[in-house]
Amino acid sequence: MLDHCGKPPVRAGSLLEWRSALARLAMLPNVVCKLSGLATEADADWTPRSIQPWLEAALVTFTPERCLFGCGLVAHGGGHVPRGAPRWSWRMSDARLIRLHGDDNVLTAARALQAGDTIAIEGATVVLATVIPIGYKVAARDIARGEQIIKWGAPIGSATAPIARGESVHLHNMKSDYLPTYTNEAEGARYVDAHH
Repeated sequence: MLDHCGKPPVRAGSLLEWRSALARLAMLPNVVCKLSGLATEADADWTPRSIQPWLEAALVTFTPERCLFGCGLVAHGGGHVPRGAPRWSWRMSDARLIRLHGDDNVLTAARALQAGDTIAIEGATVVLATVIPIGYKVAARDIARGEQIIKWGAPIGSATAPIARGESVHLHNMKSDYLPTYTNEAEGARYVDAHH
């Protein structure tokens, strides 16, 4: 993981050399870019506009699928929040889970979680009933049958069954609202048996 977008020279305003190094790292398929912390390289009175060129370069170079954001400093009320910017009311979750957007009702596992692990999700303690593989979605709260699944701030499908906070969200309990979901009851049962 490339932390803080590789700590670019935001204060100096020099994009060229950093952008070239960023492109070389992006060619490695196992490298992702953590966007948060970018503001630590800016002046104390930074604004979203002052870091926009670096943020856009990282998103274009790595693509949104290979970028992530962590918000521990903001959640604790500190960090480099620009003057006049709204404070986000993030609820705390286990550091092994990533919220990609404030409107998401799912979190993404940053590493594999084991059945029986006790984790914090949205301030509640949850004991995982199943294995959650790395990269899989986890319900941030209870999700009702038919409710939209929100990831990256956008609907990606809907729940085909009630989903409890801390439960894996995948083909066994959600479907795409945009593309056909190629599964059936037997395949879903096999998934559940194999992964849970």
